[in-house]
Amino acid sequence: MKYVLFKQLGSFDIMMDTIMETQFSQVHKMTYQDDVIYTYVDTYVDDLTVLFEDLSGELLSDFLVYISPSMEEKEVPKHIELCQSILKKMHLKRGVLSNRVILNMMLHHMDQSIKKFILGKYHQQAYMIDTIKTYLEHNQNMMTASKELFIHRNTLMMRLDKFKEVTGFDVKTFYDGFLIYHLL
Repeated sequence: MKYVLFKQLGSFDIMMDTIMETQFSQVHKMTYQDDVIYTYVDTYVDDLTVLFEDLSGELLSDFLVYISPSMEEKEVPKHIELCQSILKKMHLKRGVLSNRVILNMMLHHMDQSIKKFILGKYHQQAYMIDTIKTYLEHNQNMMTASKELFIHRNTLMMRLDKFKEVTGFDVKTFYDGFLIYHLL
Protein backbone atom coordinates (compact mmCIF):
# COMPACT_ATOMS: atom_id res chain seq x y z
CA MET A 1 0.00 0.00 0.00
CA LYS A 2 1.14 3.55 -0.71
CA TYR A 3 -0.19 6.98 0.16
CA VAL A 4 -0.13 10.54 -1.07
CA LEU A 5 -0.27 13.33 1.53
CA PHE A 6 -1.42 16.81 0.52
CA LYS A 7 -0.75 19.92 2.58
CA GLN A 8 -2.49 23.19 1.76
CA LEU A 9 -4.77 21.60 -0.82
CA GLY A 10 -7.39 24.25 -0.21
CA SER A 11 -10.49 24.30 -2.39
CA PHE A 12 -9.17 21.72 -4.84
CA ASP A 13 -10.01 18.68 -2.72
CA ILE A 14 -13.09 17.72 -4.76
CA MET A 15 -11.10 17.92 -7.99
CA MET A 16 -8.31 15.90 -6.40
CA ASP A 17 -10.83 13.22 -5.39
CA THR A 18 -11.76 12.78 -9.04
CA ILE A 19 -8.14 12.70 -10.21
CA MET A 20 -7.14 10.17 -7.58
CA GLU A 21 -10.10 7.90 -8.40
CA THR A 22 -9.27 7.90 -12.12
CA GLN A 23 -5.49 7.50 -11.83
CA PHE A 24 -5.16 5.10 -8.88
CA SER A 25 -6.68 1.77 -7.84
CA GLN A 26 -8.41 1.12 -4.51
CA VAL A 27 -8.24 4.74 -3.32
CA HIS A 28 -9.33 5.72 0.18
CA LYS A 29 -9.40 9.31 1.42
CA MET A 30 -8.85 10.49 4.97
CA THR A 31 -7.92 13.71 6.71
CA TYR A 32 -5.26 13.99 9.37
CA GLN A 33 -4.43 17.28 11.10
CA ASP A 34 -5.78 19.46 8.24
CA ASP A 35 -3.96 17.36 5.63
CA VAL A 36 -5.64 15.22 3.00
CA ILE A 37 -4.29 11.70 2.62
CA TYR A 38 -5.14 9.23 -0.12
CA THR A 39 -4.07 5.62 0.29
CA TYR A 40 -3.91 3.45 -2.81
CA VAL A 41 -2.64 0.11 -4.00
CA ASP A 42 -1.50 0.83 -7.56
CA THR A 43 -1.28 3.69 -10.01
CA TYR A 44 -1.88 3.93 -13.74
CA VAL A 45 0.64 6.78 -14.07
CA ASP A 46 4.36 6.13 -14.52
CA ASP A 47 5.76 9.23 -12.79
CA LEU A 48 3.68 10.71 -9.99
CA THR A 49 6.10 13.60 -9.53
CA VAL A 50 5.38 14.86 -13.04
CA LEU A 51 1.63 14.35 -12.57
CA PHE A 52 1.47 16.48 -9.41
CA GLU A 53 3.90 19.15 -10.67
CA ASP A 54 1.80 19.55 -13.83
CA LEU A 55 -1.37 19.61 -11.77
CA SER A 56 0.00 22.34 -9.51
CA GLY A 57 0.94 24.42 -12.55
CA GLU A 58 -2.43 23.90 -14.24
CA LEU A 59 -4.38 24.80 -11.09
CA LEU A 60 -2.08 27.74 -10.31
CA SER A 61 -1.98 26.43 -6.78
CA ASP A 62 0.84 26.04 -4.30
CA PHE A 63 0.31 22.80 -2.48
CA LEU A 64 2.78 20.46 -0.91
CA VAL A 65 2.46 16.77 -1.75
CA TYR A 66 4.40 13.79 -0.41
CA ILE A 67 4.44 10.48 -2.31
CA SER A 68 5.21 7.50 -0.07
CA PRO A 69 7.02 4.29 -0.94
CA SER A 70 5.21 0.96 -0.76
CA MET A 71 4.55 -0.38 2.76
CA GLU A 72 2.29 -2.69 4.70
CA GLU A 73 -1.10 -1.27 5.59
CA LYS A 74 -0.43 -1.46 9.34
CA GLU A 75 2.68 0.74 8.94
CA VAL A 76 0.85 3.61 7.20
CA PRO A 77 -0.43 5.53 10.31
CA LYS A 78 3.00 5.53 11.97
CA HIS A 79 4.68 6.53 8.71
CA ILE A 80 2.22 9.41 8.28
CA GLU A 81 3.11 10.72 11.75
CA LEU A 82 6.82 10.56 10.95
CA CYS A 83 6.15 12.29 7.64
CA GLN A 84 4.25 15.08 9.40
CA SER A 85 7.11 15.74 11.82
CA ILE A 86 9.76 15.75 9.08
CA LEU A 87 7.72 18.09 6.88
CA LYS A 88 7.38 20.49 9.83
CA LYS A 89 11.18 20.53 10.18
CA MET A 90 11.60 21.31 6.50
CA HIS A 91 9.34 24.42 6.50
CA LEU A 92 8.34 23.95 2.86
CA LYS A 93 5.28 25.66 1.42
CA ARG A 94 4.98 23.88 -1.93
CA GLY A 95 6.44 21.15 -4.07
CA VAL A 96 6.33 17.43 -4.74
CA LEU A 97 8.31 15.33 -2.28
CA SER A 98 9.38 11.71 -2.13
CA ASN A 99 11.86 9.99 0.17
CA ARG A 100 14.61 10.68 -2.38
CA VAL A 101 13.90 14.43 -2.34
CA ILE A 102 13.63 14.54 1.46
CA LEU A 103 16.90 12.66 1.92
CA ASN A 104 18.65 14.90 -0.58
CA MET A 105 17.41 18.04 1.20
CA MET A 106 18.16 16.77 4.71
CA LEU A 107 21.52 15.11 3.92
CA HIS A 108 23.45 17.53 6.13
CA HIS A 109 20.85 17.64 8.91
CA MET A 110 20.51 13.92 9.59
CA ASP A 111 18.92 12.61 12.75
CA GLN A 112 17.42 9.29 13.84
CA SER A 113 13.87 10.25 12.86
CA ILE A 114 14.92 10.81 9.25
CA LYS A 115 16.90 7.59 9.20
CA LYS A 116 13.89 5.68 10.54
CA PHE A 117 11.59 7.44 8.06
CA ILE A 118 13.73 6.66 5.01
CA LEU A 119 14.76 3.10 5.90
CA GLY A 120 11.32 2.02 7.07
CA LYS A 121 11.29 -1.45 8.56
CA TYR A 122 15.01 -1.89 7.83
CA HIS A 123 16.24 0.88 10.14
CA GLN A 124 17.02 -1.64 12.91
CA GLN A 125 17.76 -4.75 10.86
CA ALA A 126 21.51 -5.18 11.01
CA TYR A 127 21.69 -7.79 8.24
CA MET A 128 20.13 -5.39 5.71
CA ILE A 129 22.25 -2.42 6.82
CA ASP A 130 25.39 -4.57 6.59
CA THR A 131 24.32 -5.87 3.18
CA ILE A 132 23.78 -2.37 1.78
CA LYS A 133 26.98 -0.93 3.27
CA THR A 134 29.10 -3.86 2.08
CA TYR A 135 27.61 -3.68 -1.42
CA LEU A 136 28.30 0.05 -1.66
CA GLU A 137 31.77 -0.19 -0.13
CA HIS A 138 32.67 -2.74 -2.80
CA ASN A 139 31.83 -0.28 -5.60
CA GLN A 140 28.41 -1.83 -6.24
CA ASN A 141 30.05 -5.04 -7.43
CA MET A 142 27.78 -8.05 -6.82
CA MET A 143 30.49 -10.69 -6.88
CA THR A 144 32.92 -9.08 -4.44
CA ALA A 145 30.15 -7.95 -2.08
CA SER A 146 28.51 -11.40 -2.01
CA LYS A 147 31.88 -13.03 -1.28
CA GLU A 148 32.50 -10.55 1.54
CA LEU A 149 29.03 -11.25 2.99
CA PHE A 150 29.36 -15.02 2.53
CA ILE A 151 26.06 -15.17 0.65
CA HIS A 152 25.12 -16.21 -2.86
CA ARG A 153 24.97 -13.50 -5.52
CA ASN A 154 21.24 -14.18 -6.02
CA THR A 155 20.62 -13.69 -2.30
CA LEU A 156 22.35 -10.31 -2.50
CA MET A 157 20.25 -9.35 -5.52
CA MET A 158 17.05 -10.35 -3.69
CA ARG A 159 18.01 -8.26 -0.65
CA LEU A 160 18.76 -5.23 -2.81
CA ASP A 161 15.43 -5.65 -4.62
CA LYS A 162 13.55 -5.92 -1.29
CA PHE A 163 15.33 -2.82 -0.05
CA LYS A 164 14.23 -0.96 -3.18
CA GLU A 165 10.66 -2.18 -2.77
CA VAL A 166 10.44 -0.98 0.85
CA THR A 167 12.41 2.28 0.65
CA GLY A 168 12.10 3.32 -2.98
CA PHE A 169 15.89 3.59 -3.27
CA ASP A 170 17.71 1.48 -5.84
CA VAL A 171 21.24 1.29 -4.44
CA LYS A 172 22.38 -0.32 -7.70
CA THR A 173 22.28 3.20 -9.17
CA PHE A 174 25.01 5.65 -8.25
CA TYR A 175 22.80 8.49 -7.00
CA ASP A 176 20.60 6.37 -4.75
CA GLY A 177 23.64 4.47 -3.50
CA PHE A 178 25.36 7.77 -2.68
CA LEU A 179 22.35 9.04 -0.71
CA ILE A 180 21.83 5.83 1.23
CA TYR A 181 25.52 5.45 2.03
CA HIS A 182 25.55 8.91 3.59
CA LEU A 183 22.40 8.08 5.51
CA LEU A 184 23.98 4.93 6.92
